[in-house]
Amino acid sequence: MGRETWRGRGGPVVNQSRRHRKANSRGPVEGARLDRAFVSFLLVFIVMVALLQASLRFDSVRRLLNESIRLEGLPLGRQMEGLRDTAYPWLDWPPASDPAPTGTLYLRLLGGARGEVWVLVNGRAVRALAADGGTVAVKDGDYIEVMSLNGPVRVVVSSVSGNVIAPAVGDHCRGQGTVFLCRASLR
Repeated sequence: MGRETWRGRGGPVVNQSRRHRKANSRGPVEGARLDRAFVSFLLVFIVMVALLQASLRFDSVRRLLNESIRLEGLPLGRQMEGLRDTAYPWLDWPPASDPAPTGTLYLRLLGGARGEVWVLVNGRAVRALAADGGTVAVKDGDYIEVMSLNGPVRVVVSSVSGNVIAPAVGDHCRGQGTVFLCRASLR
């Protein structure tokens, strides 16, 4: 009987030889091997992504993998005490619930400062001075300092509230790093 084929208009080939069918089709072993390889690749990929994401939660690994983070330096919150704590001087006026008398100082930058300039009250960062200055609320006995990390800075006290004895209008400081301005004294 031999090989019989029937080709109609676009019709299938009927009764092909066994060798022809075997050569043109994927066997069950080869298909299972491809499926297993795909699933193992997918699992390894998912595990690698999960490990990478978990490792990026730590600053040391993030600094190692990302050069721009290394170039930026330490976050400001680690360089200066008090940035994580809330403090009343972030507001221009102290909260009403505070029974201690408070005074207000207006500090102004003289000349251009490179980078940010921070006002520290008792060693805690309370305000970043803008180019035109800013107000800071103080209590009696507070130590007021100015910090500039990127170069020299000059700051002058240009206005004080009526109950502030020291610093007086015109008191100033200049320097680089953390510079002591004055100790606040109130009536």
